[in-house]
Amino acid sequence: TLAKAGDDAALDATLYDLCEGIRWIAALVYPFMPSTAEAVWKALGQTGTPGETWERTLRWGGLQAGTRTTMPSVLFPRVENEPAPA
Repeated sequence: TLAKAGDDAALDATLYDLCEGIRWIAALVYPFMPSTAEAVWKALGQTGTPGETWERTLRWGGLQAGTRTTMPSVLFPRVENEPAPA
């Protein structure tokens, strides 16, 4: 892996690209799942709302390098179904 190999530059680039892709996904799903998209957007340290301005949002490189991310709350909580009575 990149971390074990000590290739910090490649690891940084890979993690950045991953977060940038997630940022795009949050913007694209915003019309369908606004609360989920906003939670992901905030976890990526972004301001405003996803898809606020498509010209700015859907430009690769919109995530500033070094941005601190946070762990969002559970986006899709497990649904516990009660067993049907026999």
